[in-house]
Amino acid sequence: MNFVRPLVPPCASELLCFAMGGFVAVGSLAYLIWADFRGLVETTEVPSVWLLFLLAESPLVLLGVLFRYHRIRKLAALREYERVLLQLSKGVDDC
Repeated sequence: MNFVRPLVPPCASELLCFAMGGFVAVGSLAYLIWADFRGLVETTEVPSVWLLFLLAESPLVLLGVLFRYHRIRKLAALREYERVLLQLSKGVDDC
């Protein structure tokens, strides 16, 4: 049996992906509103163009979700590892 303590990656990578996704969403909407005031885009086009911006950033958010899934899976493995160690230490103390 391979009994090695699992390494849990930090949550910085997923937070970075989610933060970048939020900044892109807010920034693109601000840009589209600014472009509408300048007359570069029609008002009726703003929602559809913003939807295209959001679709373009969806791989970034998906990457953040994958990082989160991987970290949570490793965290569950670490908790199981600690639970087994606790049971083993209780078994040794009883002797």
